[in-house]
Amino acid sequence: MNRQVQAFLVLYPILLGIDGAFGNTLLRWQVTGILPLLRSICFTVIPDFLLPEWVPNAHPLIVHFPIALIFVAIAADALALWLGERWETGQEVATGLYAATGLSAVVSYYSGTWAIDTVSIVTPGAAQTLSAHSFWAWYTMVSTSGYALLRAAGLFIHWVRTRRAAHLVLFLLGLGTLVPMHETGENGGAMVYKRGVGVTRTQEIPAPSSPAPDSTRRDTVQQDTVQQDTVQRDTVQGPAPAAGSSSPGAGAP
Repeated sequence: MNRQVQAFLVLYPILLGIDGAFGNTLLRWQVTGILPLLRSICFTVIPDFLLPEWVPNAHPLIVHFPIALIFVAIAADALALWLGERWETGQEVATGLYAATGLSAVVSYYSGTWAIDTVSIVTPGAAQTLSAHSFWAWYTMVSTSGYALLRAAGLFIHWVRTRRAAHLVLFLLGLGTLVPMHETGENGGAMVYKRGVGVTRTQEIPAPSSPAPDSTRRDTVQQDTVQQDTVQRDTVQGPAPAAGSSSPGAGAP
């Protein structure tokens, strides 16, 4: 596969994502169906019938792909920077991973916009957190896609490709994409675990139940009560008269 085909496969999905983010103004004649295409991708990757009944949409599953890919891409890029010429295809591998991150961020962003219709936003705090989450998700999509485009372009510039200083600058720029991704994840987690958005049922603390009576204790108490009643009755009646004894004052005939 020649360089031109590789560049097309890497750059075209990124351009689609950036174009979709800016309202289809850059390549409108090519990407008229970008949103239906992304919707089809989301439904094809994780169909609704595969989702558990307690998951309102596929967004929580899709959103973890860019998070995982960005760390793998940064690790591969750091290794390529360290090895230098000893890993001839290191920059291509890192660029491909950055491109996969950007594309998955596009799919994740649009799956989130469609997921809003499947949950209820009932409090001002939840609405504010959702707005912040959507804001940072948009910047995550644009920054990861734009950075992948920059890295792909750098593969065709000789001095960028051969100088380690240029690679180091690009690597540091890549670390900057972690900032909007962190903010996106922070607000997304707060929506679920703090605001309760998309949660079908919360935990309920069971009511304390009265302990079962101790049968041994009950039998012991009943036995002691019976013994006390017997002693009290014997004390009131007095001892029984001995056989053959006469009452006091009784004389002989």
